[in-house]
Amino acid sequence: MHASGAAVVPDHCDIANARIEFKTGCVANITAIRMSTKNQRKIRTFQENGYIAIDFSTCEIAHIAQTNAPQDAIIPGTEIRKFCYLEGDALAEEQHSFVGAIGACPEPVVTGHMGYQALSVALDVMDKIDKSTFCFGGL
Repeated sequence: MHASGAAVVPDHCDIANARIEFKTGCVANITAIRMSTKNQRKIRTFQENGYIAIDFSTCEIAHIAQTNAPQDAIIPGTEIRKFCYLEGDALAEEQHSFVGAIGACPEPVVTGHMGYQALSVALDVMDKIDKSTFCFGGL
């Protein structure tokens, strides 16, 4: 894992970036910006011959794949397909699942162990940013 941050306002980490490399070879690059003029929630997954971009704000999915597309395409040699999905809020659904598990006792979509693992990664990222030369005062 590599992580760094930058302060826009003194004594605050306003921009944080973490690059997490998994044993499988998968790489996650996560950026959080506290002082942004736009509210964005996006995920991009990269694979050998293309990538998938999901925009949770607009409910759009773009699949960019290497093909025999003409060289005058927007991205030469690629095909771009766009889809929309039914509107929803993943964070609200996660919270609803958690609250439902408290009352009815079914296992929530995100288990306590999963939450613990996510918190552990977040704390590791914060620790690496605190030790970086760019961000003073932590997150």
